[in-house]
Amino acid sequence: AYVDNEYNVRAQYRGIVGWYAEDTADLHPPATQEMGQVIIDGFGGHAKVISRARKAFDKKKYNLTAKLLSYVLAVAPENKEARQLKADALRAMAQTTRSGIQTRNFMLTHALHLEGKLDWTKPPKVSFFAPPNVETLLATPPGTHLKLLETQIDPKKSASLEKSVKVTFTDLKKSWAIHVRRGVAEVAASSSDKVNATLELPREVWAQIVLKDLSIDEAISTGKASVSGSKEDLAVVFGAFE
Repeated sequence: AYVDNEYNVRAQYRGIVGWYAEDTADLHPPATQEMGQVIIDGFGGHAKVISRARKAFDKKKYNLTAKLLSYVLAVAPENKEARQLKADALRAMAQTTRSGIQTRNFMLTHALHLEGKLDWTKPPKVSFFAPPNVETLLATPPGTHLKLLETQIDPKKSASLEKSVKVTFTDLKKSWAIHVRRGVAEVAASSSDKVNATLELPREVWAQIVLKDLSIDEAISTGKASVSGSKEDLAVVFGAFE
């Protein structure tokens, strides 16, 4: 099995919306750090919470150990004793889970993160999947990686921006308009010339830009791409994406 019943059933029958466990206090919960501080104050300090967590660990109540230490780490994320004890508890739970492959993965990964042996906020150094290349990008439907720009808009950079540009793949003779308006990006197939600028290039060159093997400026300066309209507006629009 991939998961444990303890959370799989909840995910299907109660957690469909992802967060509501029928406790109405969860509708507007306190901030994690605020809640952690209240718990710590109630115990009488960090040391007492950690001591109680250690007693739970000795009784093999690993889930209680991990939860208590979550409150400590919400307030003092660099507390080494709390990080290590929570890592030990997660590792113990991972070793005793009956069938959950994903459970073990989550717990062991988090344990390593707490121990400073990996940073789970960054992509893994080793992957089962080959890194993307020009060929894999070209195998996707045209416009796929233009459409993905909608999820990569920087809300701060685009907060007051209202411009549109068109990207034309010269080898396919197909165009897409990218409209950025006040923090929102919309990408749609379009042949309209009512844009601030148009970028024309072969799809393969766009794939190189997506992979960061080539910048838009480099593509233009080397003749691999051309621009009509305002180059400044083109730069501003593409500069609004992460």
